Amino acid sequence: MFQRGRKNIRLLVAFLVLMAVGAFLLWPASSDTVYEVDNKVDKIEKGDKADQPDQPDQAGQADKVDEVNEEDKLDEGPIVETYETITVAFIGDTVLDPPKEELVTLLEKNNIDFLFHGGDIAYIKDAKAAWSSFVDLDFLRSVPIVATAGNADVAEWNMFTSVLKTHNDQTSASQEGKFRCSGIAGLQSSCTADGIVVVQIVTEPSMRKAAEAAGFRLPMNNNKFIKDTFQATKNTTLRVCHFHHPFVDYKVDMPRTDIVNVVEYDTCRQQGAMIVSAHDHIYARTKLMINYETHRMFRPTKPDEEPFKLRGGNSFSVISGLGGKSTVAVNPQLAGTAWWAKVWPENDHPTRNSQVGALICTVPTTPDVGKVECRFESGEGETIDSFSFVTAYKEDDFPAIEL
Repeated sequence: MFQRGRKNIRLLVAFLVLMAVGAFLLWPASSDTVYEVDNKVDKIEKGDKADQPDQPDQAGQADKVDEVNEEDKLDEGPIVETYETITVAFIGDTVLDPPKEELVTLLEKNNIDFLFHGGDIAYIKDAKAAWSSFVDLDFLRSVPIVATAGNADVAEWNMFTSVLKTHNDQTSASQEGKFRCSGIAGLQSSCTADGIVVVQIVTEPSMRKAAEAAGFRLPMNNNKFIKDTFQATKNTTLRVCHFHHPFVDYKVDMPRTDIVNVVEYDTCRQQGAMIVSAHDHIYARTKLMINYETHRMFRPTKPDEEPFKLRGGNSFSVISGLGGKSTVAVNPQLAGTAWWAKVWPENDHPTRNSQVGALICTVPTTPDVGKVECRFESGEGETIDSFSFVTAYKEDDFPAIEL
């Protein structure tokens, strides 16, 4: 019986051994192993690369993901709004008998959609033939033309506007409703050119008298006309005040003989309009102004920061009068004032008397999208000045400014 007991004990021990072996084979990783994994996770999170040479650590992996994202962004390129634009040109003080070849070439090669003439169109009597021939140039036949009366034009202004109306009515822009004008053409009028709103008024008292002597009856309140026009057309891409005469403080020629009311300049500024004039046979552009009367300039946080914003309360003015008649002498004192961004050509320019040029601007056709890009190009094809800006004509972009 004792022997049988010993045998049973041996069998029990063998059974227990077998059970232990089976349990070892079937049991999951031990707690020590789990701890090692946890320990490795801790070390990986701390960036310990030495304990795991074959795998990148988590921090390194995160850095790699950031780099990939940055590369993806670069591959996609910068986010750029695509938008349609039109090209417009501003000229003034032209010679049309015949027109300057350099000016014609300059306008033609830029494929302009609209042409704005600042006045003093022909400088000759009986200019109908010359004016008709100019607007009938092949590349201008489909281009609407806006003209502001100059002091050399007033006596024949009915003729100039009659030729223009016939020309403009035949353009596709007029027929498609992208171009229309109202008011007393070129004297107190407004035109809309595919989103651009241009106001034209007579700013010089003696010229007003000449217009009245020629049979025109002009309302007295230019400022109300400017404000009402722009306020009635808020959904616009660019606002332009188009005068023939610049205000005396914003001239660079000599002598200073013209009298223009600065209030009209500041009314345009209040409405966020750029001012383009002619009369002076020169090119000049002011910096961004926040008060024309006191010569107060906008000072950007960064010098020469572009594009700047054109909105209610600020403005800049341009003189584009190099249409081929001549080039005036620059008054160094006026040209040296702080508010000028560019004056050209200087008195010592070797070919200054033969210079012609035009201000060329590309303008988005959708309001508040993209930027306006402008350059003044000489008849020799040289870019004399370039600048860009964005416009903001929404309701909340107009602060309450009292003149």
